[in-house]
Amino acid sequence: MRRPLLYITLLLLLLGGSWLLKEHQREQPRSAKPAKERIDYYFRELEVVRMDEQGRPREKLSSQQLLHHDSSDSATLIAPRIRLRDEQGQHWQLKADSGVLLQQGEELDLHGQVSLSRSASPGSSRLRLESEHMSIRPREGYAESDAPVRISDARATINALGMRAYIDEQRLELPAQVRGTYDPTTP
Repeated sequence: MRRPLLYITLLLLLLGGSWLLKEHQREQPRSAKPAKERIDYYFRELEVVRMDEQGRPREKLSSQQLLHHDSSDSATLIAPRIRLRDEQGQHWQLKADSGVLLQQGEELDLHGQVSLSRSASPGSSRLRLESEHMSIRPREGYAESDAPVRISDARATINALGMRAYIDEQRLELPAQVRGTYDPTTP
């Protein structure tokens, strides 16, 4: 009589333990590791020129390396450089440590030491915008940042938190924490 009781007790303990183990595993979320994106193609020493409606170069993108990610249809750029010509014909240079090309190349998210500079021309001095992060939409002539920004030209230096630059309109918005210095004696 003792033996069947022992077997039944062991069977019940085994079933109960299995059920508890299963419940414990269900309650704990599994650590989701992000799927490693597959690179389906890459370029080295890339240079792409986009023309305007009159067939003149509007923007030129160059990069040491471009890695295209299959699943997100995005591309990582190493040391991207962009040269833009605004509607007034002035040239702008954009440089960064790295970037991600999004929306079939319509938007570029830049990181690291990012700078956007306008060349000096008759009637306007050289202008430089610097930040750790900047997003740009070259076709729209628009750049923005939510990070600290430093803007400088021959006479002034401005620091702000965030900015929106409308390149073709030559308009700049600084939404927060704006501080600056101006030197009227500098030519």
